Amino acid sequence: TRKKVGAIMIASLFYYSLATGFTLPIVRASIMALYSLLGNCFFQRPNSSMRGYFATIFIMILFDIKIITNLSFQLSAVATLGILTAQKFPFLESSNFFIQYVLETGYLSFIATLWTAPVQLHHFGALNVSSIMNNVAVGWLVPLITVSGFIIGIGGLAFFPLAQVLSFPLQLCAQLFLKLVNTL
Repeated sequence: TRKKVGAIMIASLFYYSLATGFTLPIVRASIMALYSLLGNCFFQRPNSSMRGYFATIFIMILFDIKIITNLSFQLSAVATLGILTAQKFPFLESSNFFIQYVLETGYLSFIATLWTAPVQLHHFGALNVSSIMNNVAVGWLVPLITVSGFIIGIGGLAFFPLAQVLSFPLQLCAQLFLKLVNTL
């Protein structure tokens, strides 16, 4: 069953990457997830996020050395490294789900902003610190839209009319997300 779950997850990764147009941050995340899935599901090897990160960066650069100059790749790679090296702090723990979400999202957004600051300053001449609070405001919608969209998309293959009905609340969530992003 472990291998079956792994195969389904790998197919899901490919589907998600395809649906999002194989952008560099998605490719990086998918290769990292694939590295982890292959190790855990097929070879019963313990997962090391840092080892997976460096293997992914190496593979991507090996595939196309010019990727190093790509701004999207730079920001994604540096932000991910920052998040992987960030320490968990005990003061960031709360029994309240909402407070826990705000603390974790704010902290990880701060870390990503801190680590990408040199790249942002070099390319844009400015640092957007408002992104930290923006991520807290809209971040909760991303997994909701992604998972729901994936499930509805697969369900639509089985029975399209039901998928159309179920996609209405998802469309509202996507519109809310876009409204928040454009407003903030």
